[in-house]
Amino acid sequence: MWLDATKEPEWTELFKLTEEDFPAVIVLNPGKRKRWLKHQYDLTVEGVEKTLEKILGGDARFTRIKGDLPSFKTRA
Repeated sequence: MWLDATKEPEWTELFKLTEEDFPAVIVLNPGKRKRWLKHQYDLTVEGVEKTLEKILGGDARFTRIKGDLPSFKTRA
């Protein structure tokens, strides 16, 4: 999903993103053990494929989320 970081600062803090990181792709596993991974390659089809291959191959290193996920702001 797409997220407006200026309107969702809690998510930006959670993923430790700065202005230099934008645009960014984050893979979120919201299951029992909440974890996230920041996409490290170019924002191209090939780059996203590399990230997905890393995840599927078991080589991806996710960061664990302690506690609950932030709630989303409601639209006015």
